[in-house]
Amino acid sequence: TFSGSFTANANSSKIAIGPRGQDSSGLTDIVYIRNLQVEQKPHATQFVNGTRSATQGLIDRTGTSTITLSDVSFDSNAQITFDGTDDTINTGLFSGRSPFTDPFTIEAVVKSSTTSGNRMWIDATSNGSNQRLYCAHAATGTSNPLGIQGSGWSSSVPHDTDYHQYVIVMDGAVARLYNNGAAPRTTTYTPYQIQALNIGGRSTYRWLGDIPIFKLYGRSLSDAEVLQNY
Repeated sequence: TFSGSFTANANSSKIAIGPRGQDSSGLTDIVYIRNLQVEQKPHATQFVNGTRSATQGLIDRTGTSTITLSDVSFDSNAQITFDGTDDTINTGLFSGRSPFTDPFTIEAVVKSSTTSGNRMWIDATSNGSNQRLYCAHAATGTSNPLGIQGSGWSSSVPHDTDYHQYVIVMDGAVARLYNNGAAPRTTTYTPYQIQALNIGGRSTYRWLGDIPIFKLYGRSLSDAEVLQNY
């Protein structure tokens, strides 16, 4: 049980540790904490020495690459959202990579705000007939929302407005597309190079809705790993 009180020094606080109900004179373990930041959210957030800005960039997990957020929108909770017109995040990652010789995995949770229009939640920067890597949110049991190399999609209209976990595993000569952990739809391809990946699609195919989770893995995930993540 913790009880606490602030000292006269505004840059530190004192937390006394002991049995509940015992007054401070009976407590023997005292911890002094300097520059205490009180969490104001119902969940833990990263420490910031100063103020936060909704227009700051994202930094990848390696801490070496900054991803600009200048082309996205933010909702009233300062969460990223996509308005379906001009919002996109160019990750700058995987440009020139060959999934045939250098496999990787794309994982995302997506939620469309509409069931009309042509929409992509992921797209490679260049989309010639031999450069495709994009995905929509169609009913994967009856149609194909995935475009890989020379194979295009059969449907790009969002199927519903629910949250879905999508995983695209580029594994050698086979692309595996999972929707909510179900058995994957597969597409074969031959050696080719992709361009940098855009979250939120491209012109005339912009995503309208939310993408709260987006991950890139530098390897192919197994069926068991995809299901575990789901």
